[in-house]
Amino acid sequence: MHKKYLDKLQSKINKLHLAYYEPSYYKKAIQGANHSFDSLLNKAGILTVSERYKYHLLEFTFKALKFSSSVNEIKSFFVFSQTSRRQLLQTVRHDSIVFQKSIVYQGCKCWNALPLELRDINLTLSAFQSQLISFLRKSRVDDYVY
Repeated sequence: MHKKYLDKLQSKINKLHLAYYEPSYYKKAIQGANHSFDSLLNKAGILTVSERYKYHLLEFTFKALKFSSSVNEIKSFFVFSQTSRRQLLQTVRHDSIVFQKSIVYQGCKCWNALPLELRDINLTLSAFQSQLISFLRKSRVDDYVY
């Protein structure tokens, strides 16, 4: 998904959360005061739109790697590289911008960017999900659009 559209959507969501959780501060924020949405998002217990995109992308990748799929084509896209100790996925060669935006390409790219302890397919699904949420929140940079 294009970052420009994600940022616009996140801006709207930030304003809604601010108005709901901090109504008195919302009036000041509208008048030009800066506010850290990081603490607000943590207070609400939610992920940003970009973080949700990565979460679902990585959850799909994890499930494709861990569980047998009846669709062999899906499983064939997610193949570990020769250095299997690091649990890195091979990135499929392509000549298409459309493929570069695909769930397969983006899934491999995001998977390889995870820390080693998260790339462990021996984790349970629930353990992977909770560790992934923690990782996404910790790597959050407070550069949201206002």
